[in-house]
Amino acid sequence: MRRFTGLRSGVCLLNFGDLANIIHLGFAIMIITASSCKPSPTLPVDEALLIKVLADVHIAEVAVQNFAGTHKDSIKRIYYQQIYDIHGISETDFRASLQVLSDHQEKMEKLYKKVEKHLESMDKPKQ
Repeated sequence: MRRFTGLRSGVCLLNFGDLANIIHLGFAIMIITASSCKPSPTLPVDEALLIKVLADVHIAEVAVQNFAGTHKDSIKRIYYQQIYDIHGISETDFRASLQVLSDHQEKMEKLYKKVEKHLESMDKPKQ
């Protein structure tokens, strides 16, 4: 059996493929836990803005994954607050949007495909 030998301190060993796997895992978990499909209500946060916010949230989650305990929680709170401030949304509206998505699988699936495309476009070098 192979043993995990740990990570070098301060070095992020993730690449875009790892980020895509994290997104797919999160997406799968949300689909599994989502309730039955209902008529799609309006999201509290505009869809185009929510795509950018969710992309930044995924990046923040990757950035803090090697931290532990209260240090991780504190950094995560700071990152999330910066994301809310940058995009001009409230935590309440963000959470309400996530709740709408978790209640409506189709809407969530379509939106997360757009989030993945946005993340891929961020990864491409600008010419």
